[in-house]
Amino acid sequence: MLTLPMAGLIKLRWPSSRVLLLGQSYTKDVAAACEHIDGFVDWGALEVLSPEQQAFNLAGLGVDVCIHVFPNESIARAARMAGIPVRVGTNRRLFHWWSCNHLVSVSRRHSSLHESQLNVQLLRPFFKNDHPGDQLFAVESLAEHMGLKGDRVRLNSVQLPLDVEQILLKRSFCLVLHPRSRGSAREWPLEHYRDLIVQLENLPVAVDILLTGTKAEAPDLANLVAMLPSSARLWVHDLAGMLTLTQLVMLLGRVHGFVGASTGPLHLAAGLGCPALGLYPPIRPMDSGRWGA
Repeated sequence: MLTLPMAGLIKLRWPSSRVLLLGQSYTKDVAAACEHIDGFVDWGALEVLSPEQQAFNLAGLGVDVCIHVFPNESIARAARMAGIPVRVGTNRRLFHWWSCNHLVSVSRRHSSLHESQLNVQLLRPFFKNDHPGDQLFAVESLAEHMGLKGDRVRLNSVQLPLDVEQILLKRSFCLVLHPRSRGSAREWPLEHYRDLIVQLENLPVAVDILLTGTKAEAPDLANLVAMLPSSARLWVHDLAGMLTLTQLVMLLGRVHGFVGASTGPLHLAAGLGCPALGLYPPIRPMDSGRWGA
């Protein structure tokens, strides 16, 4: 999610350029929702091939520049073997010294920069003459270049489940709660989410709470629903495991708010223009200064 502003800056500098995102298959739906991404390359399908076959496939893409945002030695080797003319990587990885021909000093461990700012440091070889200042790389500026569009994913007849669609059509305040993070972030206790839901029952407007999460997180969300008083369960809807990533993008583009831990869905919501409240511990480098939406 926090590499998308890089694509936006590339399009700003070279509007006619073709930008491909190489990643694992589950990120394909995110690429489809970004107006700055022109195509997707599934690394999961390539990593099972031999190095020679990987290089052959990458060479067939006809790309001029490969930017290694997330260092991966196999990808770096394949890009070099493919003969991609410009290969950019951080100088903090030894394998980049032989696989890349442009090295950028990016130190994440003790940095005070936001994660998106650290990512765009890898664009400095291309922007140092055009934009000598750092304003283009300010967090506020980068947020404007995420390029997420919820309506871009309304492809191939993808629709939300009918019961979810009916909730969104009601004249109510729709709030998504995303309690879990698959262990990638510090999580608010479920009891706090229960207390929040109970307090929201006192709002002067009708409220619908949508609980989202993966199929593996469904038991936790079911426990959360079980903690609620019976009156609250009438307007709390458990969607755990029910939505594809494409459907989640569609949903987040239409709701009125989002509360959750430091996760991809939080950044999706914010990027789609949904008011998003992230919950973070005041501990570097896990705080909102580094990972805020």
